Amino acid sequence: MKILNPILILLSAILTAPAVSAEDKLKPALDSIYNAIKTLADMIGGIIFSVFPSLENSIEGILNSIDKFLPFMKDYHWIFYILIFIAIMAILAELWRMSKYYIINSISGLIFLLILIHIFGVEISITLPALIMIVLFGIPGVLLILILHYLGIFL
Repeated sequence: MKILNPILILLSAILTAPAVSAEDKLKPALDSIYNAIKTLADMIGGIIFSVFPSLENSIEGILNSIDKFLPFMKDYHWIFYILIFIAIMAILAELWRMSKYYIINSISGLIFLLILIHIFGVEISITLPALIMIVLFGIPGVLLILILHYLGIFL
């Protein structure tokens, strides 16, 4: 079956090639993909630029200086949008992959803190900075809070 799919695709491409040029079918598909990527990049850019307004000026300055130095690049700004899209998707994929680890780490750190307080009777004062450190670092954060508590350094 794996061999049959490429053969069918190749056969359909060969049979439709004389009737329709590739530009007629491919150009609208590529234009719609480009417009979707540009729209997504503009939406995410709008959010980012509302938080960091000077970043928009920096990017426009970079594109204007590239256009001034290389005038033929004005037609290739779409490459910039595709690169932004790839970078955003890579960052989101990495955050999604790492989020599972951080959730498990945070929950295990909070459970370890509750065991220390309620079972072992450690008199750790729970403050907001201590909780932030425990949630961010998990069990190593609890151990650091415990060490700081016994050293007399309170957060």
